[in-house]
Amino acid sequence: MLKYKYTVVIPYYKASDTIERLLNSIPEREDIQIVLVVDNCKTIHSVDPTLLKRVSLIWNSSSSAGAGACRNIGILNAFKETFVASYNHCVVILDTS
Repeated sequence: MLKYKYTVVIPYYKASDTIERLLNSIPEREDIQIVLVVDNCKTIHSVDPTLLKRVSLIWNSSSSAGAGACRNIGILNAFKETFVASYNHCVVILDTS
């Protein structure tokens, strides 16, 4: 059985002003994995370290940049039954079981 039922993949590129609000909006549950894929940034500025303890950080240093490439990297590194992707105006849930 998988450890996580849901995985939330978050592409990140210099969005320190909104990332804390996003991380706080995700419920703290043992069956939710959060994968933050940092897209060609050297660091994550101004993020509360206690929030990052809930997050699996992956650094995208490949030649493929952008939100789509980061989502793909996150999906490949996720342990999930269901993948949740957020796009500005909607949420897409894919059942991968």
